[in-house]
Amino acid sequence: MKKITLFLITGLLLIILSASAAWAVPDNAVKAGSHDKTIADNEIPVMGNKFKDAANLWCSTSIQRMADIGLVSGYTDGSFRPHENVSQAEMITLLMRLVELNGSAGAATGSDQLQAVPGWAKAAVQQAVALKIISLDQFQPDQPATRLQTCLALAKALEAKGLLEPVKYASPTFADSSRIDEDDLKYIIAMYQAGYINGTPGNRFLPQNGITRGEMAAIMARIQADLDLKMDGADDQAGQSELESYLLSHHATIKYIPVEKLTLNGSAGKASVKVYVNLVTYADEWDDLEKNDIKKWLNYLVRDIHNKLAKQTLVKCEIINTHNNDTVIRYVKKGAGDLAGSYNDLSVNDVFEVEVKVDGDRFDIGGLTFAVVLINYAENDEITVDLAALKYFITSPWDVMKSDDIEDNVVGICEKIAAEFYRLADVEPVTVTISFYDHKSQLMKSYKYDFVKELLVRL
Repeated sequence: MKKITLFLITGLLLIILSASAAWAVPDNAVKAGSHDKTIADNEIPVMGNKFKDAANLWCSTSIQRMADIGLVSGYTDGSFRPHENVSQAEMITLLMRLVELNGSAGAATGSDQLQAVPGWAKAAVQQAVALKIISLDQFQPDQPATRLQTCLALAKALEAKGLLEPVKYASPTFADSSRIDEDDLKYIIAMYQAGYINGTPGNRFLPQNGITRGEMAAIMARIQADLDLKMDGADDQAGQSELESYLLSHHATIKYIPVEKLTLNGSAGKASVKVYVNLVTYADEWDDLEKNDIKKWLNYLVRDIHNKLAKQTLVKCEIINTHNNDTVIRYVKKGAGDLAGSYNDLSVNDVFEVEVKVDGDRFDIGGLTFAVVLINYAENDEITVDLAALKYFITSPWDVMKSDDIEDNVVGICEKIAAEFYRLADVEPVTVTISFYDHKSQLMKSYKYDFVKELLVRL
């Protein structure tokens, strides 16, 4: 993916995850001789109820929301038991219900190992195995699910649904990241960047700790909120097509030029919209357009995308000539910010390729590693770059470095980025505006380097 932009993560939340049969699956459920039967099968209605032991917890709202939509439920005594751990079988059953994946159950797969899986969880486990969300070799259905197991399973389920991608680089995000395999860490960081999880006090992930029912309810609520937000609650292809049709009907022409097709891909975090027009048939009309006409039209288009997805969605817009499939205009709008973009002349397609190449590149300053999360080469040969820290830190590099050393580092980064555009796209940047963000997307410092004047200015 991603394909990941600035880390829109606020607040400090404990890593969420944990489930149990008492929510939507038979909790430790209906054991022989037990009088504490669960309500997983909706024997007792929970809509609107308040659980007596979850009224004043950090996860209370999440628990009740998940109960209200029927994804979790409590016990017959009116409790939810938010601090109890959830088993691996319960965790898989819950997450498969949350993301509603379709796929073969693979009944013959690992049939001997499946014998240990409770009957109520077997279909979900088989489906998760078939979709490569879990491996039966490492699955112990009656054992507590760990934070790492649950986060990986959720990330892979979201990946299978097209809602999440592992990050490119597994740079440490948590203080105990070294305890996590690098391939697994890429999924953990993706979940972190998506805002679904965060560290415990001390910025630790605690990968082998068990997951509680309250934590699971919280992460499910976050993911469900994202699903509700996206495409007016429809995260499937039909919902996306509906939104595309809506946008096309409300933005059918760019002043005099009809839009032949419009496609939209992405989510509430980041979306890409492609607009197709025939610039052979309407060549004269295109020539008569002012850049402000196009920007005004794009602003209205992005406004409607924000209304349907989220106000802070980063939207990348391309206008494409259907005659030769060339991109003639590309603009980016991040939240409430201004449109920033490129109006095609000679080498815009090469410029786009360089932007894609540079996106994700990493640079070090003061012992911290920053990655490019947004880059744009504008029509006036100005480059805008956002760099985000890849790990938590207490002391800013600017607090411990001399100003001359900082400036040398920043200039060096600007020169390296500009050199890529010059080498690969044969364009000559005039300025680079570069902003540094911490791991929570808080702006730290911004600079502008003028190549003509060889002057770096702090903004």
